[in-house]
Amino acid sequence: MQPIRFGILGAGAIAAHFVQALRAVEGAELAAVASRDLEKAQRFAAEHGAARAHGSYRALAEDPGVDIVYVATITPFHEEHVLLCLNAGKAVLCEKPFAVNAAQARRMADCAVRNGVLLMEAMWTRYLPATQQARRWVREGAIGEPKMLFANLNVSVPFDPASRLQDISIAGGAALDIGCYVVAEAFCLMGAPVAGSAQAQIGVTGVDVQDAMILRHEGGGLSILTSAMHTVTPCDAAVYGTEGAVLLPGFQGATAAILRRNGAAEQRFEQEPLANGFEYEIREASRCVKLGRTGSDRYTPQDSLALTRL
Repeated sequence: MQPIRFGILGAGAIAAHFVQALRAVEGAELAAVASRDLEKAQRFAAEHGAARAHGSYRALAEDPGVDIVYVATITPFHEEHVLLCLNAGKAVLCEKPFAVNAAQARRMADCAVRNGVLLMEAMWTRYLPATQQARRWVREGAIGEPKMLFANLNVSVPFDPASRLQDISIAGGAALDIGCYVVAEAFCLMGAPVAGSAQAQIGVTGVDVQDAMILRHEGGGLSILTSAMHTVTPCDAAVYGTEGAVLLPGFQGATAAILRRNGAAEQRFEQEPLANGFEYEIREASRCVKLGRTGSDRYTPQDSLALTRL
């Protein structure tokens, strides 16, 4: 079959990380890249093997040799760039976090429906085989009724008021960029929350530098989540139920899922990535394009909307 041809919108560091994984996916190829700076796009194309370089995002959206566009710009521009591509009839894989707010996310999801093309959020942790196995165990009742989830993603970055994470004018802050992972994990393993509360520490630039969240799910289960950008803690997730537990050590890039059932031998699922873990979202996006789908059943645009709203 003809390979799925990816175009990359935005030629920054995350785009280079994406290309590393794209090379590992059979049936997918890098067709084009676009930047507002043509020379930057040309350098990226030469380094990573793209057939074409464009000096505008519209040119990429209108490129007939591209099947799906990976939007790799920063969050405040996601809506503009996703709508540009969707309205040109292109499928879109949009980098996380999906949008700055729910109004933007709703317009993006509605546009995909109107144009009948694929829209996926690149929440890469959701597509990892270990995460999918953990979800199967929980949904199949392997730990009985799931009661409590803990997930933490806390990193330590240098203080720089001009950096993307710490600049409030470009949607910085721990919750949106880091906390989206732990909230997505709660959605994945416990289902959509019905209520929640949170506390944040606000830093000198006006963004939240660390957050603690409690979510209540249908049936009474709870998720206890933290995200931070100046704190070092384990990056783990675990679901505890009435008959056991499912653990995801290092959940952001999990290569293993562990099932511990009361009175039974521990079960362990392991799968090392072929590249850097992004290849699983690329495989899923490619599969959906081949099937003509407008969303992935593993993580739908409505899931992205619900998470953004929360």
